[in-house]
This record gives sequence, C-alpha cells and structure tokens, in this order.
Amino acid sequence: MDELPAKPKTDSLAPDSKPGVPAEIFAGPHRVWLEPPDLVCAKLSGDVKPGHLRTSAEYQRAVAATTGRIFFLADLSDLGTIDVATRKDVGHLRTVPYQGLVIYGASFQARLLMKMLLSAIRLFSSELDGILIFAESEAEARRWIEARRATLDATAAQGTAPSRE
Repeated sequence: MDELPAKPKTDSLAPDSKPGVPAEIFAGPHRVWLEPPDLVCAKLSGDVKPGHLRTSAEYQRAVAATTGRIFFLADLSDLGTIDVATRKDVGHLRTVPYQGLVIYGASFQARLLMKMLLSAIRLFSSELDGILIFAESEAEARRWIEARRATLDATAAQGTAPSRE
C-alpha cells in the first residue's frame, strides 16, 4: 500500500520563492528542499516508495513552474531500496524540466539502480541525455551545477540552444 504524500511545510517559504512553493517538503522520510534560484536538493534516507516519488515529482514541477528550470542535487548516502512498484512509477519524473541531475554519495548498487531508472525515463524522452552526473562529493556536484547554470545563462543571453553536455 502506498503511503500518502507528505504534506508540504508552507510556513517557511524559500527566500525569493513565489507564494505556494514551500522551502522544503518531506516525501516520506526523504527531505526535499529548494535552494534559490533553481536548485532542488534531496536527501534520500531509507527506502523509496511510489508515494514518495510522486510527492517529490509534484514539488519539483511546482518549483519549475515558478523558476522555468530546475537542477536536482541528490544525496544517496543513506538510500535504502527502491521497490519494484516505485521503479515502474518513474514516469512522474518525465515532465520535470531538468537542466541537470547530479547524484553523490551513491553506492555502486545505487548508481546502477539510478542509471536503470533514468534509462526507463529516456524511453519516453531524450531530455536527460548528457545531464545525469554522478559526483564523488557534494562540492564536486555543486561545481558542476554552477558551471552548467553559467553555460545555460550564457547561451540564453546569446540566443542559442544550449548543449546537453
């Protein structure tokens, strides 16, 4: 049985966020939060269930609706398992306009599982090509996001399409 989606904390909006987008939510035991202007961070703690994935995806779409894009930074150092029902439910992530997904703290098994999940998403969309990165540390992950953001901003200023790399 799926757990009910976590109720967003609306009493503390992220600085510079628009009304209605909470600073953080909990999708089951997993903390998901916004670091303005467009970075959604997650600390996955324990097992991931379908309701957790849906809650996180809804939050990410809400953030993207206010920012126009998002980067996603995930700490998987305390990840448990991702059950079969959750793996079949990854379609909820297809509609999030990711500009970069950076994962750190992942075990070999977690990296393999994430690659499989994202391959399933790619069956429906090639939008994730070149933007999934596994970093050795949070600092390395954040450096990649900053560089990617700078590249996107520069190409937008020039009016050209950004590279997916």
